[in-house]
Amino acid sequence: MGERRAALKHLFCTNVILLLNLHLGVAQLCNLDIKIKGGDVILPRNPIPGSILHYVCPDGAYPYPVAWRVCQRDGSWTPLLSDSREHSILASCNPMTCVQPLEFENGEFYPRKSVYKVGDKIQFSCYSGFRVYGSSFLSCQSNGKWNGSLPICDDDEAFCHNPGIPFGSRKSGKDYNLEGVVTYTCPANLIPSGTLKRVCLSNHQWSGKEPSCESRYSFDTAEDIEEALNNTMLSLLHRQGNTEEKLNVYLLIDASQSVGKDNFQLGVGFLMNLILKMSNYAIQAKYAIVVFASQAKTKLALTEKANQDPKAVINILKELSYSEFEESPGTNTGEALLQVVALINSYKQQQRLPILWNQNKHISFIVTDGMLNMRWPLQYGTTSQDCYE
Repeated sequence: MGERRAALKHLFCTNVILLLNLHLGVAQLCNLDIKIKGGDVILPRNPIPGSILHYVCPDGAYPYPVAWRVCQRDGSWTPLLSDSREHSILASCNPMTCVQPLEFENGEFYPRKSVYKVGDKIQFSCYSGFRVYGSSFLSCQSNGKWNGSLPICDDDEAFCHNPGIPFGSRKSGKDYNLEGVVTYTCPANLIPSGTLKRVCLSNHQWSGKEPSCESRYSFDTAEDIEEALNNTMLSLLHRQGNTEEKLNVYLLIDASQSVGKDNFQLGVGFLMNLILKMSNYAIQAKYAIVVFASQAKTKLALTEKANQDPKAVINILKELSYSEFEESPGTNTGEALLQVVALINSYKQQQRLPILWNQNKHISFIVTDGMLNMRWPLQYGTTSQDCYE
């Protein structure tokens, strides 16, 4: 009888402590019994709130619906919910695929498939009177992207060359003469990148950057990112050496719950290395820093003295705290971009002469997991356009 009474007392006390912990908001440890079908899980040594587990899949596969999960204060992991709001009961390793070409002008390609898997190859050829530019043979790589460059068949008769049709996209407009316009659209399941509306310019080039429609699960390799950054640095250095152009760099970093403390620190480290790289290239820039979760906070404005000193900017980044945003777990990328618009407008007001303002170039780096879960501000599209005029 005494043992039963003691057991009941222990159970009662345990439940009371648990209820008190939940009521007082005391953080709980997360369960480590987590699995993924077809892959492995890298678990944190100490599953405290903010710690992260990572799903690892074999080469040529990707973790679905998320690549990592964050331990929450209530002792649960963030849900299995993709950035496109797809739910899943169990994580799994799905085979990687490459985006299929939907249209191809002035030529043929083979084989035509609805799904191209890793290792699949595709060949392009042009009709008589046209020559191929770009790659005639492409292979689907394990990162979900095609190797080589976009194949294009052109007869070299127009003022601008045929701009091509990126895989997964559809193009409207066939006027490739001076001031001709082409536009591109991507289906809802693909992410648009680059310039979707391009104009044939007087230098025989198309405005903007070649667009693309990318899979949500494809990724760039470290080598691709390094090459792109180096090209950007060299381009900026060349422009500053030949003009009076001034560079304003906006560093936006996501501190939402879905990111996790470890990934937040990795993002901060990336931005610190970016600043060092720019200073090594002798690129003169002013920096602004915005951190966002459910709300966005400006940590450094263009009008502050520290913004031109790389060491001072890096010190501000070092002092950023992920825990500051624990009570606002959402991802409000729209508000962060509106903060950038406000920073630009504030700085613009200080440039008394229009010629001084026109010498400014603005670049934003956004470090985020892409899990946008708050309403996009409707006014962003117009205000951002106004401040760049």
